[in-house]
Amino acid sequence: MELRLKSIWFSLIIICLSQLTFITNATDIKPNTVNSTSSETKSIKPLKISIPADRAPFAKILSNGKAIGLYVEFWQLWSKHSKHPIEFMATEFSQYKEDMQNKVFDIRSGMFRNTKRDSWTDHSIPYHHIETKLYSLSSTTEKITLDTLSKSANDTVAVVRGSFQQDYIQNHYPNINLVFFDNIEEAIDYLINHEITAIVSEAPYMDSKISSSRLQGLISKSNKVIFKNTVHALVLKDNNELIKIINDGIKLIPVGEIIEIEKRWLPDTTPFFETKKTLSPFTSEQLEWLNQLGELKLGIDQDTPPYDFIDSKNNHVGLVADYIKIIEEQLGIKIVAQTQYSWLAGYEKTKIGEFDLVSSVVKSAGREKVINFTKPYITFPSVIATYKDSIYIENMDSLNDLRVGLEKGLIYEELITKKHPKYNVVSFSSTKEGLEALQDEKIDAFIGPLPMINNEVSKNKFNHVAIAAFTPYDLELSIGVRRGLERLIPMINLVLESISIKQRTKMANEWISAGNNKELLLKDFIIQIAPLFAFLLLIIIYIIRSNNKLKFEVSEKEKIEKRLEQEKQNAEKANKSKDEFLANMSHEIRTPMNAVVGMSELLSYTPLDIEQQKYNNVIQSSAASLLVIINDILDISKMEAGELRLEQRPFNLLELIKKIQAQIQFLLDETKLRFTFKLEKGIPEIILGDEIRLGQIILNLLNNAIKFTSKGEIRLSVRPIPDTQKCGLEFLVSDTGKGISKEELKKLFVNYGQADSSITRKYGGTGLGLSISKKLCELMDGHIWVESMVGFGSEFHFTCFFPNKVEAVNKISNTSLKDVGINKASINKQVAEHSSLTNIHILLVDDNQTNLLIASKILKLYGAEVMTAENGSVAIEKIKNNIFDLVLMDIQMPVMDGYDATSYIRNVLKDHHLPIIAVTAHVMPEDIKKALDSGMNAHIEKPINKQKMLDVVLEQLIKK
Repeated sequence: MELRLKSIWFSLIIICLSQLTFITNATDIKPNTVNSTSSETKSIKPLKISIPADRAPFAKILSNGKAIGLYVEFWQLWSKHSKHPIEFMATEFSQYKEDMQNKVFDIRSGMFRNTKRDSWTDHSIPYHHIETKLYSLSSTTEKITLDTLSKSANDTVAVVRGSFQQDYIQNHYPNINLVFFDNIEEAIDYLINHEITAIVSEAPYMDSKISSSRLQGLISKSNKVIFKNTVHALVLKDNNELIKIINDGIKLIPVGEIIEIEKRWLPDTTPFFETKKTLSPFTSEQLEWLNQLGELKLGIDQDTPPYDFIDSKNNHVGLVADYIKIIEEQLGIKIVAQTQYSWLAGYEKTKIGEFDLVSSVVKSAGREKVINFTKPYITFPSVIATYKDSIYIENMDSLNDLRVGLEKGLIYEELITKKHPKYNVVSFSSTKEGLEALQDEKIDAFIGPLPMINNEVSKNKFNHVAIAAFTPYDLELSIGVRRGLERLIPMINLVLESISIKQRTKMANEWISAGNNKELLLKDFIIQIAPLFAFLLLIIIYIIRSNNKLKFEVSEKEKIEKRLEQEKQNAEKANKSKDEFLANMSHEIRTPMNAVVGMSELLSYTPLDIEQQKYNNVIQSSAASLLVIINDILDISKMEAGELRLEQRPFNLLELIKKIQAQIQFLLDETKLRFTFKLEKGIPEIILGDEIRLGQIILNLLNNAIKFTSKGEIRLSVRPIPDTQKCGLEFLVSDTGKGISKEELKKLFVNYGQADSSITRKYGGTGLGLSISKKLCELMDGHIWVESMVGFGSEFHFTCFFPNKVEAVNKISNTSLKDVGINKASINKQVAEHSSLTNIHILLVDDNQTNLLIASKILKLYGAEVMTAENGSVAIEKIKNNIFDLVLMDIQMPVMDGYDATSYIRNVLKDHHLPIIAVTAHVMPEDIKKALDSGMNAHIEKPINKQKMLDVVLEQLIKK
C-alpha cells in the first residue's frame, strides 16, 4: 500500500505540474483575443480587412457602399465564429502594398502566395483556391496555348501588372511577349481590337467580366488549367499574434458553411473544402506530396505502458499512440504500427530505410547521424528506484561502484555509460525485468522513466521497490524519421505545435494516472493525498494572483507599446511627408529654372554688349548655385533614408578631372588663383565606379578651397593606395587660404552646419557640401579628413576604393545604324567634335511651350531636325507617321504621360530600337528607375545642361 501511494504521489505531482504549466502559460494570453467573452468582444478594436472594390465574384462594393462577394461572406463568417469585429475597406490591387506597409489596414483578404510577397508578409492557412486559365478570341481558342505563344515573336499576352500571373509566365515562359495592364477591362478592349493575342487571368474573375460585358460568344477560355493557387489572408511580416488570431478563427468555422457560400458564389466550381473534414495548414504542394506518400510503416515500443504498448487485441495504444493518431488525421496519411517488431528492431529498420518512422526516440549526437528527428513532443522525468532500506541516494555519484540496471536500447544506456563510467551497468530487455531484479536485490538500483516504473510497480506489486530520487536527465521523446523523408519533418512539427496544452494535459492524465488508484482505500487516499492537494492549492492561488498582476502589467505594457508604435508611425509619416515635400519642391523649382537657365543659354548665342554679357553671366552663375543647393538637399534626404545608391561604370579619371577643371575655370579666372593637378604613377587609366559622385566630392572640395582662398594656388593630387583586392585612391585638395581653427574643425562634416555662422553671411552656402562628401566617401569604402592651421591654408584628404578589374568599354556599337542618311563614321566624327547633329531627326515631347522652345533651339543649333508634340498621345501618332532617330520625352503631361507613351511604343507598336530619353524635373532615384523600367533608355534632368543633353543623345545614337 505504501509503495502504491508513493507512486500515486509522483503521478499526481506530474499531473498538477502540467496543470500549473497550463495556468502559467495563460499569463501570455492577452485580454482581448478571439476567446473573449461577449462583453469583452464589444471592447475589441475591429480588424480592418482590405478587399478589392470591383473584383466580382470575390468582392465588390455596391453603389450604396455595401460590400458583397465570396470573400466578404467568408470574413463575416469568420467574425461570427471568432467573436472578433471587422471592418471592410476597399483597396485597389496597385495600392494594397503601400497601404499595408503604412498600416492603413490590418489584413489583405484573398491573396496568392509568392516569393516576393513572402519576403514582407506572413500568410494564413488557405481557405479557398482559384484556377488560372488562358483567354482568347473564340475563333482562335483551340489553336493557342502558352507553348505556342512562347514560340511566336508576333503574339502578345496580357496580364495584370504585378500579379502572380506575371511572375509565373516570366519564370516559366520567358520568351512570351507580355503586355501589362492595371485592370482587366483595358486588356479585354485590346483583345477585342486584335491588339493582343490572349489574356492570362483568374478564371472566376475573368468569367464575371466577360459575362457582365456580354462577350461570352466573342471570348473563350482554354479547358486546360495553367495553375491552381490557394488563397490566403496576408498580414505584415512577423505579426505572429495576428496570424494566430486569423487561423484560430478560420478553424472555428464549420466547413459546411464555407462550402455553402462557395457554391452560392461559384456554382460551377468544385468547393475547396468539398472533400476535407478540417482546414489544412499545409499548402497545395505539400498536400499533393503527402497524397503521393502512400502507407507509412511505424516502429513502436511493444511493452512500455502507459505511453507505448500493444494491448490484448494487438492494437497500438498508449499516450504515444494518441499523438500518432492526431498526426495521421491532420496529415491525411495512413501510418501503420509494425506490432510484430520490438522497439530496437523498429529503430534499426528505420535506420536502413525499411521503416519510415519510429514512434519514440530520444535525440542524441550518434542517432542524428543515421535518422532525422522531429521536435520533442513528450517529456518525462527519470528516477532512481532502489529496494527498501538500501543505500541513501544523495546524487548521481551515490551509485558509483554499484550495480545499476538500465533498459537496453534506451538513451540512458548511452548517456549514463558515458557520463558515469564508475557505474556497474547491468542491461535488461524491459523495465519489468529490471524491476524484478531490483525486487530480488540482484542489482542495487534501476534508472528509468517515471511513468514506466510507476506503471510496473502498480501493476506487478513490487512491494520491495521504492523510488529514491529524481535524476537530472529528462526523457524528451521525438519521432524518428528515415532519411529521404526530410520534407515530412516540418509538417509533423506543425501538427505537434497545433496540439493545445489543454489537449496534451488531458491525454497525459488519461494514460499516466489510469489504473493507479483503483485499489486504494478512501481513508488512505485522504490521509496521504490531502496535504499534497492543500499545498498545491496554495501554489495555484499564488499563481492566479500573480497571473492577474501580470495581466495588469501586460496591459500597461501594451498601452506603452501602442503609444510608441503610434509615435513611430507619426515619425515615419513625417519623414514620408518630408520626402514628398522635397521631391515636389525640387520638381516645382526645376521647372521654372529650366526656363531661366535655358533662356539664359539661348541669350548667350545672341549679340550682347559687354554689360549685357555680365548680366547674363550673373544669371547663369546664380542659377547654377541654386541648382547645387537643391541637389545637396535632395542628396542629404536620400542619404538619411538610405536610398542613395552608387553606380558601377567604367570612367577615365584624367578626363573627369579635366571636366571639373573646366567647370571651375570661371571662378579661377575671377579670383586670379592658380590651379594644378597631379596623378601619380600606378593609377589605372580606366576605373570602375560612380564617376558623378566622385566628381561631386572633388568639386565640393575645390569650390570650398576657392571660396576661402584669396590669393595663391589650389592643388589637386591623386596617389594609389596599395591594395591587392581593390583599387584604392587617396585624393588631396590643398589651398593657401585662411585656414581653419581647432574649434572650427570640430563643426565640419555636420549636416546644415559650418565652421563659423558668419561664413554663411560672407561666403554663402548651405553647409551641406562637406557632409555629403563625407557620406559619399563612406559609400565608397573610404573616409575624409582635414589638416589645417590658421593662416597657413588647409589640406583635405579623402580615400575611395573601387573594384580592381575593369572590362574594356566598347563605346561604339558594331551594329549598323538606321538608314537615315548618316553612317557610323559621321557619328564618330560628331562624338569627337561634340558639335553636330546634322541629319538627325528628333521628336521632342513636352506640354510646356517654354521647354519645347528652349530644347528645340539648342538641338537646332547643333543641326538636328526637330518635331514637337505636346503629350504622349500626340507623340505616338507622329511616331506612327514619321521616322525618328530619337525621342526626348517629358514625364508629367496631360492626356498621356511619358511612362504610358513609352510603354505603348515598346509593347503595342513593338518598337524596341527607338531611343527614348526622359527629360524631366522628376529626379529622385525612384523616378529614374521608373523611367528606365517603363522602357526608356536614359534620363536627363531639368534644368537642361546642353552639354549633358548632347552627350546623352550622341551616346544613345551610337548604341542604337
